[in-house]
Amino acid sequence: MSPPYSLTSNRRGFTLLELLVALFVSAVMFAVGYGALMQATQQRAGIQLAQDELAGLQRAMRLLTLDITQMTPRPVTDRLGRGELAAVIGADGSGRVLALTRGGEGDARASGRPALRRVEYRLEQGELRRLSWPVLDPVAGVEPRVRVLLRDVRLLEFRFLDNDGQWGGVWPKPSTSATTGTSRQRPRAVEMRIETARDGVLRRVWEIPG
Repeated sequence: MSPPYSLTSNRRGFTLLELLVALFVSAVMFAVGYGALMQATQQRAGIQLAQDELAGLQRAMRLLTLDITQMTPRPVTDRLGRGELAAVIGADGSGRVLALTRGGEGDARASGRPALRRVEYRLEQGELRRLSWPVLDPVAGVEPRVRVLLRDVRLLEFRFLDNDGQWGGVWPKPSTSATTGTSRQRPRAVEMRIETARDGVLRRVWEIPG
C-alpha cells in the first residue's frame, strides 16, 4: 500500500551566511556603479567647461577681428580735452594693451549712435578686458562699458607692421611720434600672441584693409 501524500515542503530559506554574502555582493556592485556614475558626471562637467572656454575664445577672437580689421584713422581727444590720442595705440605703458578707433557701427543717422567707436583692450588681473565708450571722444565722467572676454590669460602681446615692412611692439613708432599725421597712421598688419592656462600660446595675424 502506497504511503499517504505528504504536504510537507522540502524547500528551505537562506542561511545567515548566504544573506551576508548577498549583501556584500550588492554593496560592491552599488559602489562600482556609483563610482562609474560619478566619473561620468565629472567627465561631462569637464567637457562642458572645455566647450564653454572654447566658445569664449571664439567670441573673443571674433570681436578682436571685427575691431582690428575695421580700425579707422580717426584720432580722439584725451579725457581732459587737452590733447590728441592717436587713432591706434599699442603698448603705450598706460595699462592699455591696444586702443583704436573702429568703424562699422552702422548708420549714425538711422541708429542715433556714432558710426565710429573708441575701444581698448587691457590685460588686468589675468583677464582680457574690452572697454568701449558710448561717445567717440571720451570726456571726464563718461565711463566705458567693460566686458571680460577671457580669463586665466598669462600673456598678451601685439606687434605692428609698418609701411617699411618692419615689425615693432609699439604703435605709433617712437621714431615718428613727432611727425605730422602720425596720429592718423594705421599699421599694415597686426599680430597678436596670447597665452592662456588651457590653450597655451596662440598666434593670430590680421591684415589691415586699405
